[in-house]
Amino acid sequence: MSEPKTPSDGHGTGDITENEVQRNPRLAGLRPPWKPGQSGNPGGRSKKKLITEAMERLAGELVPREVIQRLRLPGLAADAKVTWADLIVRGMAISAAKGRAEACSVFADRLEGKVPQAVTGADGAPLIPATLSQAATAISGMSDSELEDFLKTTESGRR
Repeated sequence: MSEPKTPSDGHGTGDITENEVQRNPRLAGLRPPWKPGQSGNPGGRSKKKLITEAMERLAGELVPREVIQRLRLPGLAADAKVTWADLIVRGMAISAAKGRAEACSVFADRLEGKVPQAVTGADGAPLIPATLSQAATAISGMSDSELEDFLKTTESGRR
């Protein structure tokens, strides 16, 4: 009885030989097209996404005159030479000026950055004590039920 094959190259097909392929043609497609030790993806995953690259290209292109005429945006002449990025920002500004909350939020976030939100407990104090001694003081002041709830919370957070 023959020993089972063991994978030697991480693909489970490293021990298939030419002789075995000739005897059993079904094994031919199981062997990777690269040599052992050679990467199957030498360039690695691309750093950008296709849609992102297309959006970046389009953002810098001039908007066709017909589109500008059809949109009839206030303050924009029908024969204006503007990019898609300019048009999007103008449209967002108009939406924000009309009071649309999402447009206001996006506009402000782009200009000033997102507003940081403090994570606090019910009493307004930080959830994570600044020092180990503050943590020890907080834990020592807990009731048995509070301590049990705390332990349950920290245990479920580790999973």
